[in-house]
Amino acid sequence: MDATLVIAIAAVILIIIVLLVLDTFHVVPEEERGVVFRFGRFRRVARPGLRAVIPLGIDRMVRIDVRMQPLDVEPQDVITLDNVPCRVGAAIVTQVIDPRLAATAVADYKAAATQVVGSALRGVAGQVTLKVLLSERERVQRALADIIERDSEAWGVRVSSVEVRRVELSEELQRALGRQAEAERMRVATLIAAKAELEAANTLRDAAGVLGSTPEGLQLRYIQALNQLRQDGTVVLIPVPGDLVQTLRELQARTAEDVNAAVPETNGTPALEATPEHSDS
Repeated sequence: MDATLVIAIAAVILIIIVLLVLDTFHVVPEEERGVVFRFGRFRRVARPGLRAVIPLGIDRMVRIDVRMQPLDVEPQDVITLDNVPCRVGAAIVTQVIDPRLAATAVADYKAAATQVVGSALRGVAGQVTLKVLLSERERVQRALADIIERDSEAWGVRVSSVEVRRVELSEELQRALGRQAEAERMRVATLIAAKAELEAANTLRDAAGVLGSTPEGLQLRYIQALNQLRQDGTVVLIPVPGDLVQTLRELQARTAEDVNAAVPETNGTPALEATPEHSDS
């Protein structure tokens, strides 16, 4: 046999052996799991490390990433419970917990999770008002997480986080909400001012009652008022003793009593008798 032919045959055999070895041994990284199928049926899940499979198409390995993966959900057109149209976007974080189900139960678990989140987002946003959607996002996110986890468990995927990132409103609606917020602030400010005036009036009423029951306190308040007026240089103060003011009040009251006593009672006066006319004899 020709030596050249022998060398060629040996080279072909060597290449086939190398290809078989390369097709037999696979390195599975730590962040992945290998789902092995034999003749199309599930065989096992290959752990990280150097793993061997039967070559020549008998065994087939599908690699599944088991790391947490963030997924963005495109903004969805929704109508809230109070008939407000808006666009709501969200983001989720998924992780494969069962590589077998992720490889056999769904064709693309990432696309499936995105579609489920979009559908759940439209349903949940339609059951709440715009105020709840903007101010109580944790409540909306919990409702989304419950729906998504229930659907994704069948794929071997766990949704570890759901977040409503943005709520887009039209410019006209934003202006209307701004006017509503301004009116609400004015209402609150008016209520606070009215409450303060009411408390001040009640305090002044109580203070007047205390000062009226104590002449010394009233006199002290009178002196304080004079002191405050004295600080203004344009005011001329003429001090009047408090006893003199009290004497003038008593004199005024006594004079009024005397005047009332001097006036005759109109109800007790007898009626005038009519004099009979004398006829001429």
